Amino acid sequence: MRRSQQVYDPVLVSIGPYHHGKPGLRRAEEFKHHCLDRCPGGDEKKKAFFSSKILEEAAAIRDSYAEGKIVEKYDDKSLALMMLLDASIIIDFIHNYLGLPGNSFSDWQQCLGAGSGPLMVRDILLMENQIPLQVLQLFITLQYEKGEAASFLPRLFSMFLSYKRRIVDVDLKNAEILQEIGDPKIHFLEAFRRVIVMKNKKKIKEEDRVMSVYSSIICIVDAGISYMHRSVMDLKAKGIRIRPDPDLSAADITFVPGLSNMIAFEVLAHGCSSLVVLSYAIFLKSLLVQSPQDVKELQTNGVILNRLANLEKVVEVIKDIDTFGED
Repeated sequence: MRRSQQVYDPVLVSIGPYHHGKPGLRRAEEFKHHCLDRCPGGDEKKKAFFSSKILEEAAAIRDSYAEGKIVEKYDDKSLALMMLLDASIIIDFIHNYLGLPGNSFSDWQQCLGAGSGPLMVRDILLMENQIPLQVLQLFITLQYEKGEAASFLPRLFSMFLSYKRRIVDVDLKNAEILQEIGDPKIHFLEAFRRVIVMKNKKKIKEEDRVMSVYSSIICIVDAGISYMHRSVMDLKAKGIRIRPDPDLSAADITFVPGLSNMIAFEVLAHGCSSLVVLSYAIFLKSLLVQSPQDVKELQTNGVILNRLANLEKVVEVIKDIDTFGED
């Protein structure tokens, strides 16, 4: 993976084997034990039971990592403990995020700082900072009642996207999300990516999938516009306006680390059959945004939600998106 940007490395917590044991993440490593103690209610027998259940899945956990050598240095017990601790801090965070009873906001702030929430969201969406979804689902099933366990991750993904509803129409049902993330071998990042592109994917016929990846660009080419040399303001001058598409769910990605890591997953991961997020980024980076005026137009039309200090910074951020040489 390219390491030219600091968007692929965790800043708060290590999840999985890639960054495990890094000195700069030690505080969160210690906090994981606190989360594990809280999850089973401090019962050592329950913790041992959880650990044994994860240990039973050790072979499948190893197979879920494309780079097998990254887990070779851990025996099954060490790997199971890592998974247990990592699942504990993720589930504790989600429990708080969903506003469930018995939250531990004060503990997070005291141990990891007031800004730990956004940093945790950032870190659990990094390509090389992942554990298999089956570990999370197993731990959730063992901790929560059946109905609550089934809705745990779908509610999280829905809440991640719910604040966008005033800009794009995001209405994801729990059953739809469960079906989309049903493969136990995938990691959290892939599950989140599947949810983000799900609405667009549902409308695409299988035989049209390759063409649909570049559908936004193709539409402009069909209109007689040379897209390699056109920006939003150029298109506006030709009477063509850009507006948000409620079915183009990739437009919901608003933060660079998550976007960049989804692109990395599409480009580098084995078995990823579509390049939806990469295509969106190329379209945004190479065509739409060339100047602050383009950003202002997209912001006015509700295509971009800008929380940065100025328009120039938005242009800079978009140009810095790593598309792995595909643009």
